[in-house]
Amino acid sequence: MTFDVGKQAESEGVWTGYHRIDDESQLNADQRRYLRFARVLALELGIDRDVYYGEASADAWTDGRSYIVITDSAVTSRQRAVWMHDLYLVLLHEAAHQTSSTNRPSHGHHFESTFRSLVEDPGNRDTFADLVQQVLDEGFEAVFEEYGHR
Repeated sequence: MTFDVGKQAESEGVWTGYHRIDDESQLNADQRRYLRFARVLALELGIDRDVYYGEASADAWTDGRSYIVITDSAVTSRQRAVWMHDLYLVLLHEAAHQTSSTNRPSHGHHFESTFRSLVEDPGNRDTFADLVQQVLDEGFEAVFEEYGHR
């Protein structure tokens, strides 16, 4: 059995640089909107991972299998068109990771190839454009309600 310093530090309550916020009532209105949009977008893109909000120096992180955590730095502007696209790229980036993206993630050839194919996929582009158009036509609340993300 190997000793994992990061897991031990986290279990002892030591800041490891990555913190998932489990109590969503702690999020402000903008953060809740970003999270809800990211969840709907991940669902529409076929990204089969739970999406959470957290705190870290990174824009986001993943375990490579079951979850993605986005942070405040994933969003570069409060302008709707900008932050929706920011979250689109961040979700695709994390979806391209097939292993944990904490502690020096691998951004080698396989990752780059996977990420590029996700970004360039016409289906993903169309899905994103359709969701943005739906938000513009119906508003965030109606879209979130339709997907069960209130």
